[in-house]
Amino acid sequence: VHQLLGGKVREKVKVFGNVGGNTLEERARQAQEFVAQGYTSLRTIPMFEGFEQRPSSQTVTEAVEIVKAIRTADSKARFCPRKIKLIIEAVPS
Repeated sequence: VHQLLGGKVREKVKVFGNVGGNTLEERARQAQEFVAQGYTSLRTIPMFEGFEQRPSSQTVTEAVEIVKAIRTADSKARFCPRKIKLIIEAVPS
């Protein structure tokens, strides 16, 4: 199929581990597992299910704790400033 589209474009494709879970511990464990498998990029939605029904201050606190849990699991984890800005803007004041 790639020949029909003009041939190979790159040697490698970067993939990421999509970190999820219902607790901080689950997210930290999953991040550790992805790093152990060789993933160099992790992705997550830093909110727990049902965040829409909780006060925005609680949602922000939970998001910070989720990020901390993942960074504890993978000390090299970094979050894109543009994505952080989108999260902040999405949380109602």
